[in-house]
Amino acid sequence: PWFNDVLVEDPIALAKHLKARAIGARPFYPVVPSQAPYRLPAGQFPNAAKLSREGLWLPSYAQLTDSEIDRIVEGIRSFWS
Repeated sequence: PWFNDVLVEDPIALAKHLKARAIGARPFYPVVPSQAPYRLPAGQFPNAAKLSREGLWLPSYAQLTDSEIDRIVEGIRSFWS
């Protein structure tokens, strides 16, 4: 897959944990209805809002090696240990 994503209760904490291990990650984009010029009243898209709050993009690109994948996985596992 081109994108590798995870949903976690605190994606910012996981991203900081991974960054300390030189592993890049970033939160999902804000939900579209929260952005001008698409602004709509809050609560109209609760599933999209939840994904936006809890989503974290992990490193993903065609040249990602098995050893890099192992390092990313270990970084994520260590977050919960």
